Amino acid sequence: MNSVARRTTRCPCALSAVGVLVILALSAAGALAEGDWAPPTPSEAGWEWARLDTGEWIKGELIVMRDDVMIFESDKFDELTIDWEDVVDLRLIRPRIFRRSGRRIYTGMGEIRAGLLRIQTSDGEQVELPHEEIVSIVYTSDSELRNWTLRIGAQLAARAGNTDQQDLSTDALISRNTSFTRWENRYTGTFGRVDGDRTANNHRATTQLDVLVTRRFFVRVPSFEFFKDEFQNIDARYTPGLGFGYELIDTARVDYQMTIGAAAQVTQFENGDQDEDAAALVSAELSVDLSRDIDLDAAYRLQLVATDLGKTSHNTSAVLSFEIWDPFEIDVGAYWDRIENPRRDNTGDRPKKDDFRLTVGISLDF
Repeated sequence: MNSVARRTTRCPCALSAVGVLVILALSAAGALAEGDWAPPTPSEAGWEWARLDTGEWIKGELIVMRDDVMIFESDKFDELTIDWEDVVDLRLIRPRIFRRSGRRIYTGMGEIRAGLLRIQTSDGEQVELPHEEIVSIVYTSDSELRNWTLRIGAQLAARAGNTDQQDLSTDALISRNTSFTRWENRYTGTFGRVDGDRTANNHRATTQLDVLVTRRFFVRVPSFEFFKDEFQNIDARYTPGLGFGYELIDTARVDYQMTIGAAAQVTQFENGDQDEDAAALVSAELSVDLSRDIDLDAAYRLQLVATDLGKTSHNTSAVLSFEIWDPFEIDVGAYWDRIENPRRDNTGDRPKKDDFRLTVGISLDF
């Protein structure tokens, strides 16, 4: 009985020891499972890394952070648009320009850990910034090409047989984005012939420079538009102006901004006449990422000619872009142009007020 009793008293101790070891092993495994995985130490030959608030890491390259949105080119998923508030860690391998609220600028190497940005500036200064004070992150001046975007598109339709018809529409966008400025240059043109006779010939070129005052408010100084439409009897129209705007919606998927301003307008007509007017400028621009491969860009622009309301013009566009193979996209566009009271031509005929176009074409986006 004593031997049995001794065996029974030792048994619980042994089980307890085994239990403790098991618990410690499970705890260690759990700690490893729940612990934060960290990417390799950044190097010039390696990747840049970003961690989201879900705990997921993505590798690739930070293109830009602006307007509370980060553009990150992933090695696996191509270009990603991510809400800045969802980024909790960022490991960079190249110098950047960091802009904080209050219009302070820092240049150097930086990383974000647990929501805190640490910058080693080119002057040897150590700077720490809270995540929410970071307004933008862009490439340094030695990477100037990364501040530029180029987009070129073309739409062609042709018919032969009983009717010979050719229609060509082209568009181009060149833009430059920095911490404080956004410069956009656009061109659209349409050419058309039926049985050798011209049926369309119009051109619109615009340039505008936006100076970012806050995250959402900007001043547009200056803006300029050149417009020509043979079939509206406009040989050339020049509209220099200025204004201000505000980002009403600014998320990872939707961007909506409105601007208002004033301009002078000089119009040269096909018959040689020239008019000089003053106009109010109003515009609204909407960009929506419908999915990873489908984008919608829509815009409305009004030139309200205060000195002659009949010259008031409207320009509206909506383009659906489908990515087929980077950098190629298929574009489906709808356009509406209207002049309230078109000028009569040399024969006394008055053009129609409205012009509509539907286009399908291909574009390259760099």
